[in-house]
Parts: sequence; C-alpha cells; structure tokens
Amino acid sequence: MNMFLAWVLVGNVALTAAGSLRRERETGVIELLLVSPLSIPQIVGGRVRSIVGQFLPAAALIFGVWLWLLQAVEGSHFLGPRMKEELQIVGCFLITLLTVPVIGLYFSLRCRVFVVALFWTAVMALALPGLAALGVWTFMPLDSSSGLMPFYWETGLGILAGAGVLALLRWRGAGSPGVSVALAAALAVLGGLSQASRIWMDSWYEDRAYLPGLLSGSAVQIGIAAWLGARLRRCLETRQFALPQ
Repeated sequence: MNMFLAWVLVGNVALTAAGSLRRERETGVIELLLVSPLSIPQIVGGRVRSIVGQFLPAAALIFGVWLWLLQAVEGSHFLGPRMKEELQIVGCFLITLLTVPVIGLYFSLRCRVFVVALFWTAVMALALPGLAALGVWTFMPLDSSSGLMPFYWETGLGILAGAGVLALLRWRGAGSPGVSVALAAALAVLGGLSQASRIWMDSWYEDRAYLPGLLSGSAVQIGIAAWLGARLRRCLETRQFALPQ
C-alpha cells in the first residue's frame, strides 16, 4: 500500500508538471514572463519550487507513515537491514519527486498537446531510469565470491557521482542555480550510499544486485533532469516553445 501511494504521488507530480506551462503558452502569458524583470533562472526555479512545495506535505505524510509503520508494525529498528533498505527506497522516491518537475516542465514547454507531454515525461523520468536499473539487475554477475564486482561498482558509481556533483556545482545551468544545487545534493547522496553499501547492506549483492540497480536508476534520473533542465533554459532564452493550437 505504501508503494502504491508513493507511485500515485509520483503520477500526480508528473501530471502537474507536464501541464504546468500549457496555459501560459496558450494565453501568451509566457511571452509576458520572458519580458518581465524576472530572469529565466528565476522563472524556472520558481516554477520547480512551486510544484515541489505543492506536493511536499503529501510526500512527508506518505513516507513518514511508511517508515513509522515499518518500525511499529514489523518491529524493524532504525539500524536494521530492513529499515536501511526501505530508507534507500524512500530516498530514491524523493529523488524522483525532485527530478520529475524539471523533466515535466521541459515537455510542457515543448509539446503542444498535454497527453504527448505527459507521455514523454513518463518515458524520460520513469521508463529510461527503469531500463537502466533493469539492465544492472540483469547483467551484473551474481557470483560474489571474489568480492571484486561490489568493489568496482561502489567505487565506479562513487567516482561518477563525485564528478557529477562538481560539474553541477561549477556549471549551475540545469534550469536554475537552485535546481543545479538540488540535483548535485541528490547525486552526492547517491554517491554516499554507494560507498556505504558494503557496511549498510551485507546481502545486497545476493539479492539480484537490488541496491546497484536502484541507485543506478536514480543516477540516470538526475542526469536526464540536468540535461533537460539546461535545454529548458535554452528554449526559454531563444523563445523555442510550442505555439498554441
């Protein structure tokens, strides 16, 4: 039930983000916003904050109740393996709630029809990261006797996450500086989880590489959000958006 409610919340965020700029495009308000004293990073950052803030109370309630029920009903203490696994799942959901508004805003600007914008938002924010996670789950060898694969995976993802954090903090072009910092922080959390996975999850490798796939999918989400956030900013600067029907 908790997982179902979390996915319903993600779906609602995608619906809101995919239609966020539709009315502004149809009424011409987007042109007024672009000639207003507000800068384009302020426009993008304000819209992302408004979408995230709209669903923040619901997210806090859903995930807070999720962890409380796990502790109260199942008796899993905070440092137990089940609680650590659930904390990582909740963290990946929170990263999804951060990246979906950025991706949805881009397609809301570029697609004339709402259904098309929603479709591409789902593909880029959910389907492609899901395929990346599935690829890790499928192709990572399950023989953990040597211990080399866990070491290589943790080190590789940690290095890539660190490089991505530095790039985002230096560039700050993923829509707005605030969005870039938020994505960099999320990527830093993923890198920290990859380095701590040997301590936190002793059996993750035996469970069909669950944790590597989960974190790899979230890393792909962050990369897609950063790329489309930069394209969103560029489209607003060059006035390249779908015209009303």
